[in-house]
This record gives sequence, structure tokens and C-alpha cells, in this order.
Amino acid sequence: MNKDKFFSLLDKVMDTILLSLLILTFSLPIITIVASFSAGIHVFHQKTTGVASGNLFQLFIANFKASFFKGLIAEVILCFFYLLGLLNFEIAQTTTRLTSILIYSLSIFFLMVITFSMINYMFVMTTKEEPVKEMLRKSIIMTFVKFPYSFVIGICYFIFIGSSIIFPPLIIISIGAVCYLHQKYGSKIWKSAWQPTSEAAHM
Repeated sequence: MNKDKFFSLLDKVMDTILLSLLILTFSLPIITIVASFSAGIHVFHQKTTGVASGNLFQLFIANFKASFFKGLIAEVILCFFYLLGLLNFEIAQTTTRLTSILIYSLSIFFLMVITFSMINYMFVMTTKEEPVKEMLRKSIIMTFVKFPYSFVIGICYFIFIGSSIIFPPLIIISIGAVCYLHQKYGSKIWKSAWQPTSEAAHM
């Protein structure tokens, strides 16, 4: 590895660590988790595509402010559907075995689609100009257009959560790493869903 490649790699590692710390700090109120992760994803997207350059902290803050209310709405919707899923699980316990299996299966599938759609929503939020209803619609479509990619992104988040619980110090780099992977695969899903529209060019 030559000197230029080494310093380029070091720069990316430092960006990943800094973004991890920023996302973690701004996620601590819990209600800002979606906005924080969306901001981190968009910063990586801007850096990767060359759309923006400069101070990482300023880029993150600008994206966080733009994503705050849309992220809050998403968390409320996600909590509602999770509570609905838990209610279905409670109902399943009071029915016959065959009905119970059916309810459990449908509920798990439903919650999985909602979770993946909300994960895609964090990428769609980076468009910023569209109303929440339209972004939610696009997030659901993206989940089905490239389900394997959505599944990979979801698995990355589950691995991130698991590794953070098992070995908490990993969180310093794992948050940034999962956001980087999210923007990478999220871009592929977006292009598959919306190209050759003008929106794809916008992203």
C-alpha cells in the first residue's frame, strides 16, 4: 500500500469514527435516533458521490436539522406498528394452534416489512423536499423492489446492535460502518426503484 492510499484509508477511518461519535451523541435522547442515522447516511452519501465536501461536523448538523421532524414522525409510526404487532402476538396466544401459527407468521412478516421500510426511509429522508407521506410510500416500494438489498441492510443493523451489546467499545466504529453500508446499498435500491427518472439524477 503506497502512502496516498494509506492516508486515504486513514482519512476514511477517522471520518467513520467521528460520524459514529456524532450519531451516538445525537441519538442519546432516543427520539432523535432516526434523524441521527439519516444524517450520518447522508453525510457518507455526500462524501462518496462528491456532492459536498468540507467540515464533517457542519455537514452532519445541517443534515440532522433537515431530518429531525421527519425522523420523529417515522419513530412514532414505527412504535405504533410495533405495538400493533405485539397486540397480534397477544391475540395469537388465545386462539387455536393453526390460527396462532398463521397470526404469528403474518405478524412477523408484517413487522419485518415495516422495519425494512423504515430503514429505507432513513435513506429516502435525504431527498428532503418531499412530504412524509410520499417518502413513506417510496420506502415501502424500495423494500420490495430490491428485497435482498433491504435484507442485507437490515442484517447489518442487527449485527451492529448485537456487536454493540456483546462488546460496547465497537460502537465507536460500528455506527459509522453501518451507515456507510446503508448509503452504499440504499443507493443501489434507489437507482433500481426510480431510474431513469429525474429523481435518480437528483440523488
